[in-house]
Amino acid sequence: MKKRYLVCSIFGLSVSLFSSSSLYAGLGSYLPPTVAPNKSTQTHAYAGLVWTLNNQLSYVPDISLGVRSLAVKSDNHVSGAEANLRVNLKDAPSLNSVRLLYVGGNRDLQGNIGVGYSFLHKDFLATLAGSAPYSKLGVDYLFREKSFQSYLEVNSLAKPHVVNDTLNCDAGFHLVVPNQGDYEGVSGENIVNGMTCANF
Repeated sequence: MKKRYLVCSIFGLSVSLFSSSSLYAGLGSYLPPTVAPNKSTQTHAYAGLVWTLNNQLSYVPDISLGVRSLAVKSDNHVSGAEANLRVNLKDAPSLNSVRLLYVGGNRDLQGNIGVGYSFLHKDFLATLAGSAPYSKLGVDYLFREKSFQSYLEVNSLAKPHVVNDTLNCDAGFHLVVPNQGDYEGVSGENIVNGMTCANF
């Protein structure tokens, strides 16, 4: 009888300890992650069609080929450079012009300013434009001719990808998705950008 009582007592104590440890395992503490700015370099080659807008819209577009490299920050600001060349398709294919531009702004709209050379006019040029996803509207100034040439470009450049802030946790904590699995009951003040720091 004493043996049976002893076995039952040990079994009951084990169940109690297991239940207590399981309950404790679900009661870890949480902290909000610290936020640090982040950025990434995004480089894309592209192709496009360019119509001149002087006097009237040109029926036959030029082909534009280029490369754009942008530093995209987590606050949505962008800055970088772009190089492109244009090929004239009217009459017979020929090299039209080349350009090198600075690009700056945000993910939705960027300003472009730069220099280039027109093989068609045998003249150096300055260029100013505004670009958005898949489009650009700009104007060139030809130095020798002292004339402006405006243009519209439709291209394959999409909106730069989103860059998220870097989230960090204090020592002993790790980054988790709150209110899933073992991480239930996380209060809103401990959640930043859909993440929290847990110490278990």
